[in-house]
Amino acid sequence: MKNHKSKTELVYETLKKYIITGKWEPGERRNADEIANMLKVSRSPVIAASKLLETEGLLKILPQVGMEVPKLTEEGVEEIFYIRGALSGLATAHACQHLKQKQLKKLKDLAELMDWCVLKNDHEQFSKLNREFHYTIFRNCKLSHLVILLSKYWDSGNRYAHFFSSLPKIMVSSATNHHEILEALEKRDEKTARIIAEKDSVDFGLEASKFMKMTSTIVNANSGNKTI
Repeated sequence: MKNHKSKTELVYETLKKYIITGKWEPGERRNADEIANMLKVSRSPVIAASKLLETEGLLKILPQVGMEVPKLTEEGVEEIFYIRGALSGLATAHACQHLKQKQLKKLKDLAELMDWCVLKNDHEQFSKLNREFHYTIFRNCKLSHLVILLSKYWDSGNRYAHFFSSLPKIMVSSATNHHEILEALEKRDEKTARIIAEKDSVDFGLEASKFMKMTSTIVNANSGNKTI
C-alpha cells in the first residue's frame, strides 16, 4: 500500500472496490481490526475510510460491532437512480456545448460496442462500457462539484449493475438511449440530452426495483410452501 496517496485514501479506495464489485456482499460484516490486519495499516485510516464510505451509503457503521455492507432494497435502488438520473441529466446537458468531435466519435464507438454486447448478452462488458460512455460526457461538464456528487451516486448505483444479467430488455433500451443521447449531443440539443440521460438511469432503477420485488415475492411464496 505504498503510494503517494494517504493511507486513508488507499483504504477507502480498496474497501470501495470490494463493495462495488461484490467481493463484500450485502449484509456482510467486518471490523476495523480485521481490515487493518488485512491491509497492514493501523485502525485509524480504516475508521476514517469507513466514515467516508458511510456518507456515500456504501457502509453502515455499527457501534460496538464494526461495519456492515448495506443490503440491497427496492426502495434504495429507486432512490439512488432517481437522484443519479437527475444529476446525470444535468451534467450531460452542461457538457453538451463542450464536447469536441474527437469525444463525440469516442461516444459513437462506445455505443456501437454496447450494441454488440447486447447481441452477445455480455452484461459485464456492457456495464463497463456504459460507465465509460457516461464518464466521457461527464468529464466535459464544467460543474466540478456536480461531477463529484454524481460520482458518489454512480458508485452506489454500481452495486446494482449485476441486474443487467437478469434484465436483458433494459440492456436493449439502455443501448437505444445511448444512441439518442449521442444524437442530441451532436445537435447540441441540451434539453433532449438531459431528458434522455435522466431517463436512462431512472428506467434502470425502476426495472431493478420491480425485479427485486418479484424475486422477493417468489422466495417468500416458496418458503411458505415448505413444511417442517
